[in-house]
Amino acid sequence: MPFATRRVVAAVAAAGVLLPAAVAVPSATAAKKKAVPAAALAAKVAKLEKQLKTLSAAVAVQGRMVQALEAKVGSGPTQTSAAARGPVGPAGPAGPAGPAGAPGAAGGRGEAGPLGPRGFEGPAGPVGPKGDKGEVGPEGPRGLQGIQGPPGDGAASISVAEPTSLTWDASAVGLTHQVQARCGANQAATGGGGYVDVRNDADVIASYPLFNANSQPIGWVLEIKSKVANRIAFHAYALCMS
Repeated sequence: MPFATRRVVAAVAAAGVLLPAAVAVPSATAAKKKAVPAAALAAKVAKLEKQLKTLSAAVAVQGRMVQALEAKVGSGPTQTSAAARGPVGPAGPAGPAGPAGAPGAAGGRGEAGPLGPRGFEGPAGPVGPKGDKGEVGPEGPRGLQGIQGPPGDGAASISVAEPTSLTWDASAVGLTHQVQARCGANQAATGGGGYVDVRNDADVIASYPLFNANSQPIGWVLEIKSKVANRIAFHAYALCMS
């Protein structure tokens, strides 16, 4: 094999490039079987040298690319030190706010606060309906004696009629008892009343005149209500005029 051809093959092998089959160099055995003209061989060598230049340029480009990649990832002989790293840049602007989330569950009820000040008094409401009539209260104190009336046309006499039996054996609390004080014949009742000897034994619940069939007052009625289950002493009388 000529020296020029061997140089081209050695250079191509050093670059790690496989020669195409079309440009394969014939072996010495093939050269002995068929002689190649010198002009044709020189043309092939020139063509191979041109291809070698092209491949060498491509290898150089690939080498620079590998060095750039090694410098970027920080590996290999071109690795840079940590001290050569630049400062951290400023933080970028905040992104837009995301959509509002779903409302959470209601929290527990808090403790009651302190009592506030009393408000202003409102206007009086309408008058309500009339209530039921209550029970008759106890007899009040005896009033003052009235002034003397004018003299009548004729002489008249006033007497006091009072029942002979003025006790009542009450068997329970809350019972009522009635007694009548009647005037005599040809007399008219002009008033009357009564009282309980021991105030805590009973209450006087009614005191009113007694009328006959002709609506003439003939006496006085007294009603009492027991407060004890015991014998109760009381008085009832009528003022009779004849």
